[in-house]
Amino acid sequence: LCIFSVATLFLSQLLGASERVSVCLLLLCVAVGVFLFIAFGMKYDHYKAGCPDEFVDICQKYAYILAVGVAMCILSPCIILLGYNEEHGHHSELLTMTLFFIWIAVAVLLIVFAGLGVGKTKKQWDIKDGTEKETWQDKACGMIMMGALAIFLLCGFVWGIWHPAWVAFPVGGIVCGIVGSTKKDDD
Repeated sequence: LCIFSVATLFLSQLLGASERVSVCLLLLCVAVGVFLFIAFGMKYDHYKAGCPDEFVDICQKYAYILAVGVAMCILSPCIILLGYNEEHGHHSELLTMTLFFIWIAVAVLLIVFAGLGVGKTKKQWDIKDGTEKETWQDKACGMIMMGALAIFLLCGFVWGIWHPAWVAFPVGGIVCGIVGSTKKDDD
């Protein structure tokens, strides 16, 4: 789906869709793909670690909540792309940005809730991660994505270019993928 998303961008433009709609279709494909990666990847990781089935079932509920929160973050630029109407000017921009930040706030709430839920469940079941130490790649990816957010907000608030600034997020994701590929897999 993530690779197919690029095809949807071009195909939708060939069929006459606007650039804004085409980008939203791309983001929708990516959001669904990432949702599936998270939801089923967490389940696989727990099974691979030999966790009890009941524990896996409890954590799976949190995995779905986490996946929804992340998908909402990926889809958030669509609010700006589709919400802003140049004919209505400043009022439309204020409404769009208000909805954007409410959307992000709900997404972050879901992500934090899911993380706390999984942590609490692991503690109750006395499940150890095996990943006690955060790697430099994890820290770098966190800084890269915070940088992408800072670029997006700076470009939007200072220069009013919300539309092209959304590119910071997929570029940040690609850079994180490259940085993450430097991890050694000792399994």
